[in-house]
Amino acid sequence: MLSEYNQIDLEPYVVKVDLGENGIWWRIFAGHYETREGAIRGINKFGLTDKIVLKEPNANHADNYDSTNGAVNKKSLIVQKGY
Repeated sequence: MLSEYNQIDLEPYVVKVDLGENGIWWRIFAGHYETREGAIRGINKFGLTDKIVLKEPNANHADNYDSTNGAVNKKSLIVQKGY
């Protein structure tokens, strides 16, 4: 999925989630939308209608950046902290 999302410029990121007895899951998130409706429009735009929209609790770690370097630096920090 990461490769597929990168090909359509969604810039995905992965979040590790411990679901207790259900094990560790790796969720792939893509896009940053201010509303659920905006996210649903994005799903339709990119033909991802079999995907679901979730509000990610770590979304406060996502920001808008004026450069790729700023985003890469933030991503590195998030990965280092294990979010």
